[in-house]
Amino acid sequence: MQQGNGRTLKSRRQQLAAPPLYRRGIGQLLIGTNPAAGANYTRQVPGDYWERILSLAFTLTTSATAAARTLAMNFLDGDGHIWNQTAIAFGVTQSNTYAAYGDLAQVSPIAGGTGLSSEGSVTSPGATATITSVALPAGTYQVSAVVNLAGTVTQGTDNNNIKLNNGGLTLYANLDNTIAAGEQYFGPYEIEIPSSGGSVLAQTIGAATTGAIYSVSLTATPTVYQTSFQFPDFVLQPGWQVQIAVGNIQAADQLSGIYLNLERYSSDYANGGYELEQDERIQRELAEYQRGNWG
Repeated sequence: MQQGNGRTLKSRRQQLAAPPLYRRGIGQLLIGTNPAAGANYTRQVPGDYWERILSLAFTLTTSATAAARTLAMNFLDGDGHIWNQTAIAFGVTQSNTYAAYGDLAQVSPIAGGTGLSSEGSVTSPGATATITSVALPAGTYQVSAVVNLAGTVTQGTDNNNIKLNNGGLTLYANLDNTIAAGEQYFGPYEIEIPSSGGSVLAQTIGAATTGAIYSVSLTATPTVYQTSFQFPDFVLQPGWQVQIAVGNIQAADQLSGIYLNLERYSSDYANGGYELEQDERIQRELAEYQRGNWG
């Protein structure tokens, strides 16, 4: 194969001590502009470059509006059509902060999800009797309790008689419940669950009055979700887009802290996409020849 400067693949090959390597693009850490509240983040590849995304990080802060959101990373063409989507998380709930970190490496996803809850009812419980409990993986949670006393209750015995703890030495809260009929709401209390996981128990402090009915429901909602995800290795041409998409996004939900680690390649439409020096073109053509792609 003859090149414009008189050199051939054969002559070039004879000059090389080792097969040529493909070059890496220019690295750049890009800080994305936060979109408006209630909007997704979309970035279009500029006309001067082809780009490869090496890693992506962002934070989603959800509003108090009750809704189950989803998170995804979309790849779109220049007309805005999605041609690939990577699911990140499902069931992201209200009043939470969700940190996400993605790259090209194989990772083990850390699943997000909705808050966990439990409820129970015990008649005439003894001292330190468990009314209900909720098992939780490691993390920080906002735990709320709803207490309802019924049956035969006595002031001085059944008031201020419920505690939240881990079933051991850690006391999370003593609930100042009364003996009045109806639901009583407590919390939320911020509770840290260790790396080994644990439970939050609603227990009596002392023995209840005979005939007293203690009912408690617990809800534990993570305060910060964190997930790692893997996305495909694509080289994006000018005009294509990458998007952080929040499904069922609410008006006050906010994406922020957006960081993209990029590998960039100069582009030249008239020259077929990559603007390469002629020596580098020869090296790449030679590499293809050595792989047996050209006769």
